Amino acid sequence: NNLSHALQLQEAICGHMLPMMDQVIEAIAVLAEQTAEVPLLARTHGQPASPTTMGKEMAIFAYRLKRQREQLAAVPILGKFAGAVGNYNAHISAYPEVDWQTVNQEFVCSLGLKSNPYITQIEPHDYM
Repeated sequence: NNLSHALQLQEAICGHMLPMMDQVIEAIAVLAEQTAEVPLLARTHGQPASPTTMGKEMAIFAYRLKRQREQLAAVPILGKFAGAVGNYNAHISAYPEVDWQTVNQEFVCSLGLKSNPYITQIEPHDYM
């Protein structure tokens, strides 16, 4: 089930979160353009400070969210296909002539995931 979990993460991120983040970034960027000339009193340390514009403040949030989106998109989603403890024991018992490390790599990558070659019973998903 580690592969199904990884595929669920991939679908959630690529199919839902990233497209939604793109929409939010675009909406904030449009708002930044629309309010580029709207004056706003900035604050520093909870006190009034120099003037700024609403557009500039919105641009900050668009940029910050864009950075977060890029970081999320860059996270490799890992999977494993190396048996119960990660040693290919059952695989090798059934088909000793097969290069199971290569099969693991090719199969996991064919799912659009990155193969984690060093695992135990589970793929821990600690990269998230």
